Amino acid sequence: MKTINLKLKFNIFLTLISLILISCSTQAQEKKESFEKTFNLSSTGNFTFSCYDSDLKVNTWANNEVKIYGEIFIKGGKEEDQQQLIDVFKNPQVTQGTNTLEIKTDISKNTVVIGPFSKTTLIDGKTITVDKYEVKYTLWIPESIAFNLKSKYNDIEIAPLKGKINFDLYDADITMASFGSDARFTMKYSNASLGKGGDAILDIYDSDIEALEMNNIEITSKYSGITIGSINTLDFNSYDDNIKIGKINSLKSEAKYSEYIINGEMTNCILNLYDSDFEASNIGKLVYTSKYSELKAGNVNQFIVNSIYDSEVNLGDVGEFSCSESKYDNFVFTSIKTSVNMPNTYDSDLQIGKALSSLKSFEGDFKYCSITFPLDPSLPFSLEFDATYGEIKFSRDRFSKNITSIKEDSKYQFKGSTSENPTCKIKFGAYDTNMILY
Repeated sequence: MKTINLKLKFNIFLTLISLILISCSTQAQEKKESFEKTFNLSSTGNFTFSCYDSDLKVNTWANNEVKIYGEIFIKGGKEEDQQQLIDVFKNPQVTQGTNTLEIKTDISKNTVVIGPFSKTTLIDGKTITVDKYEVKYTLWIPESIAFNLKSKYNDIEIAPLKGKINFDLYDADITMASFGSDARFTMKYSNASLGKGGDAILDIYDSDIEALEMNNIEITSKYSGITIGSINTLDFNSYDDNIKIGKINSLKSEAKYSEYIINGEMTNCILNLYDSDFEASNIGKLVYTSKYSELKAGNVNQFIVNSIYDSEVNLGDVGEFSCSESKYDNFVFTSIKTSVNMPNTYDSDLQIGKALSSLKSFEGDFKYCSITFPLDPSLPFSLEFDATYGEIKFSRDRFSKNITSIKEDSKYQFKGSTSENPTCKIKFGAYDTNMILY
């Protein structure tokens, strides 16, 4: 019985070896093929190119032509299967009209892998089996042409472009030197180094973008990283992004779960933040709405808060400050120059390093708040308040004539002036609020 089992195992082994040898004998060697095609298209034309799982390099030239050069590297498979693959590769789908050209380089519909075996269905419907194939394309196009690119699973390198571009990228890596004044990028799971460019619209998801310089930009982004050296204007809708910008003139942004770092000074900034962090240098005019967020910036000439809830604000020197509605917030300013207006403030803290002699007004209504607002000793001002509970501290000895001061139980009313011609008006209502005015 033992001898029979050994013979059976030996016969099975010989059969397997034979099958492997037969299979290997049907496999062709590695194969390389290429093709080149040229199409007439002027520099004012419109060119659309699509590619899948390949490397792409785009060059520019002075000719009124588009040239495509393709290379394919095939490993394994029957010679017949290899040739069928080459035939499809060498004949991309081309549609040409009046000053328009579209080239689709799709080779396969799908590949099914079962264990070590795979079958690829080509776009012509034929099914082949090869171990592996790689494709590379090189394009030459006029630099001012309108260029539309559809790319999936590609590495892309593009020379400087001047014409209108529209790129749709999925899981692609793209490097550009520069682009013109009209660009659109739609990106998913991609990386882009864009160099210098003009105006652009970007719609990105889980992607990383780097650029040296751009002009007027609109971005809609989710789960992405964005680094730009210099921008003129930016309109940004952000969700869970990391944004770093060097120089910028104007920013408008709505963000959720995002982090910003802006190194340059801004003239105008409009922010609507939810659970986000924003850090910037000096700002001319800042219009702000936030919830569960943190704002850090340098000097702000005009700070307008529409609504703020449970947020942190830390600023340098502030010129004008108005806050329509505040709840559970903490404001810290190095100084205030001109005015403060907080008509609806609930359980918030305001800490001012110093109120300068240029101050014109301080007005508000405060409930359960803590206010530190040290006035310049040389500032002539009028003071009027109506407070219940809490404590209001101010330099009482600076007021000498025409004073109204009424204290009754938990209420305190005061009206007076430090001079006949005060340059600053201070008027507020307070409930269970502690305020220091010296």
